[in-house]
Amino acid sequence: MPSNQGVFPVTNYREVAAHLTPPEREYLKDVAEQIAKEVPASPIAPLFVHIGVMHGGSLHCSRAGSPEGLIVGVDLNLKTLRGDPQAVLLQGNSTELGWHFETPIHFLLMDGAHDWPSIMLDIEAWARLVVPGGIMAFHDADYHQVIKAIEEWGAEGWEEMELNPPNTPHTALRIRAFRKSK
Repeated sequence: MPSNQGVFPVTNYREVAAHLTPPEREYLKDVAEQIAKEVPASPIAPLFVHIGVMHGGSLHCSRAGSPEGLIVGVDLNLKTLRGDPQAVLLQGNSTELGWHFETPIHFLLMDGAHDWPSIMLDIEAWARLVVPGGIMAFHDADYHQVIKAIEEWGAEGWEEMELNPPNTPHTALRIRAFRKSK
């Protein structure tokens, strides 16, 4: 992973096209801010990896929360990406790329293929890289295939995080997040 190259400009993460609700955007920005405080950016910036980026909205949210962080987006198709999220973009099969990736990850967002076998393969390939105390989050965690994969994975060695802020409808935050035990 390259050393920190400085602060990147931030696009308004609330306006970039994405399949994210406003509370999901805020969660992704807030968790990036939290990780940026926990992991000093010098000499190496915290690493955020997003599996499945579509329009890039989640990348912009992490960038808003961590202007100095290293953000990596992984997707089969990067042609729909909007704006400049100031991220390293890897195009290809997320599972195959995960097995070739070797850098420790501080935040991993799983939002790639939503079929159970693909989710399980991505968990196997990527979760091993999350540092102790790091976070792995699943978007669309209300979708039956994602629910099934999380249940089968079992989260052994991880603690589920409470995410829904008070007075927020449950359907507004379709993310389940887990912190890796230290």
